[in-house]
Amino acid sequence: MADQRPFQVRQAILETLANSYPGGRGIDRLLLGADIQPLGVSREELLREARVLEAAEFLVDLKPRLEPHWKITFEGMCQIRREKTPDEVVWGESAL
Repeated sequence: MADQRPFQVRQAILETLANSYPGGRGIDRLLLGADIQPLGVSREELLREARVLEAAEFLVDLKPRLEPHWKITFEGMCQIRREKTPDEVVWGESAL
């Protein structure tokens, strides 16, 4: 199950941002998200997985020079709402 963890964290990040205020969330507020807390995600793990989502253009960092403050993109919203073909960055092997 450890190999599915990154995908669970990525899905939780997208879900939390999809259900939050449209202005996005900083890393500390993101850690308090209802979908993220039960996973016991560390700050470093959240930062690592959010950067993967950002590289895939599912998130955008609104304050790139400061503490990260992410907002979900349209593509990220479509992935978590399952309105487009599942992407393996978010869904892992289940997307294939």
